[in-house]
Amino acid sequence: MEITIMEDGMNSTLGMVPAWRDAPYLADREEREEDSHRQIDTQEPSPRERAAGEPGVDPTRREHWPSREAHLRFLIDGGYDLAEGDETEWISGAFDDPNVRVAQAVRGATQRDYEVVWEYRGASEYLTLDHFDLGYGAVAFANCLGLVLNTWTTIVWASVGITGDFAVGQADRRFRELLRKRLMKRGLPVAWLWVFERSEQRGLHAHLLAHVPKVHRDWVKRVIEECVETVAERPVVKVPGEKTVLVKGRHDKAIGPQWFWFRYMMKGITPGIELSDPEQPGHFVPLKEIAAMRRMDPQGMVRTQRFGVSRALQQLRQAQQRAETGLPENALRAGAMNFCELFDDRYYEWSQRDENRRQSEELYKTLVI
Repeated sequence: MEITIMEDGMNSTLGMVPAWRDAPYLADREEREEDSHRQIDTQEPSPRERAAGEPGVDPTRREHWPSREAHLRFLIDGGYDLAEGDETEWISGAFDDPNVRVAQAVRGATQRDYEVVWEYRGASEYLTLDHFDLGYGAVAFANCLGLVLNTWTTIVWASVGITGDFAVGQADRRFRELLRKRLMKRGLPVAWLWVFERSEQRGLHAHLLAHVPKVHRDWVKRVIEECVETVAERPVVKVPGEKTVLVKGRHDKAIGPQWFWFRYMMKGITPGIELSDPEQPGHFVPLKEIAAMRRMDPQGMVRTQRFGVSRALQQLRQAQQRAETGLPENALRAGAMNFCELFDDRYYEWSQRDENRRQSEELYKTLVI
C-alpha cells in the first residue's frame, strides 16, 4: 500500500509503507483535517520500491533494469552518485556505439539539449521527509561500518565564477566524481552526504558531510581544492572573509558533531512535518521537536538535485546488508520520538562489538573496492 498526498493538484507518492509499526509519514495538520486531500494509491510499486522488499536485489546494478537508459535515470533522479564511466554529461555528433547513443538519449546529444533536459530536473522548494530518512539511514549505516562522518566541507561555487543552479549542480557532480577517484586511489572509503543551500552572501553553495580519517585530513583538503580548481579552471579563493573551500574536521569518533551537522543539513526541510507516535495512535509530533532542530530555514527554489548520498550508503544496500549480516534497528523507522533515541552512538557502538567487528570490516571493504 502506498500513501499519496495531494499537493496543489499533483500526486506526491511517499513510497511503500514498510513493515515497521506506525511508519512515519508526511502528515501536516491541514492535510489531516481535510481528508479529501489524501487518498490511497493502488498502482504498482516502482522497481525501487519492489526491490526494497527484496533484500537480495540492489537496484543500483544494471541487470535489474530493462535498459541502461532507465538505470541511469534512476541513479540521477535518486540522488545517487554515478559510477565511473557514467559521468559523461553530453556527447555531440552521431555514433554507432550503443553506449554513446544511450548517453545521448538520457543526457542530450548537444550541450543545449542537455541544459534543456536537466536544468529543472530535481527542482524543489524544500527538502522532504524522504530526504531526512535517506540521510539519517546513511549516517547510521556509515556508523555501522565503523565510520563516523567527521568532516564538514562547504564549497562556494560563485567565488570561482560558477553561478546559476544548473551550472552549480553540474560543477558539483563533476567535483564529487573527481574526489571519489582520488579517495579510492588512496584506499579511503567514499562515504558522504551532500546538500545544496542558498544564501544572499554565498548564493547556491554545497555542503559535504563525509568520513575522513584525521591522519588524512590535510591531504583530503588539498585534494578537494585541486578538484574544485579542475572543475572551475581557475584557482580557489583564499582571502580573509572569502574562501571557496572551507573544511572543518573533528576526531575520528566524533559522534556528536556528526549528528549536529546532519541536522544542520536538514534545516531546509518542509515546514510542518509531523510523525505518528507509536505509543499514542492518532497523535502526531512535529519533526522539529523530535529532532531538536532549532534552526529551520526555507532555502527557496533550487533548480537542481537538492540532496544525495554516496552509493555505498544508499538505502537498498542497507537492506541487502541487513538481510545478509544483520544490522541494528533503525531508530527513526522504529518510531523513536525524542532526540536522545535518534542521535546517540548506538550504531557506532554496534560496529565495535567483537561479534560485529568482522562484519563491519567486510562491509567497509565495499566502500573502497
